[in-house]
Amino acid sequence: FKLGNALLTPGGFVDLENIFRTTNSQNNIATNFAAIPFSNTAQGHLSEFRTTAQYSRLNLKVSDKFGRNDVTAYVEGDFSGNDAANVYQSVNGHTNRLRLYFMDLKRGKWEVLGGQTWSWLTPNRNGLGPTPSDLALTYNEDQNVGVGIPYTRAAEFRVAYHASAHLAMGVGIENPNQFIGGFVALPTAFSATL
Repeated sequence: FKLGNALLTPGGFVDLENIFRTTNSQNNIATNFAAIPFSNTAQGHLSEFRTTAQYSRLNLKVSDKFGRNDVTAYVEGDFSGNDAANVYQSVNGHTNRLRLYFMDLKRGKWEVLGGQTWSWLTPNRNGLGPTPSDLALTYNEDQNVGVGIPYTRAAEFRVAYHASAHLAMGVGIENPNQFIGGFVALPTAFSATL
């Protein structure tokens, strides 16, 4: 859609899927493999079957040109927010979640981005681009990203220089919220007084 000189591009997909697990992990479509119950528990003897449209995704990309600057704004959301404990017991009330939201400015060989996007730790298919189509991501039946792909979607500010069509370099500041689960034994902090 055109709005003045700006180009608005809506996108996303609608998904309906069934999930069957031989044990009742009480997970949504993203399996928490650490929560799979052992066979000596009640949950380990129950199966689960869920039907959901939770993986559906909506996005909007707005592109415009201001002088010599190419400006792109992007927002993307899905329905994998913080669900209530009884989400599958009545109406599948999955909450909306912002996945990506950023503004990207390109001028000549320089690019500046601010907002929440995929980290540069995530492998790219196309240069240093921030949009999902630029990244080597997987779309699995399970919402988790493929095994072995490092990623985060964190608030960040980054600057890139595109020396040529095949060579780019950049620096970024990210603020991920680290998660190590309950399975890592960290050293105990101590203090000494002299």
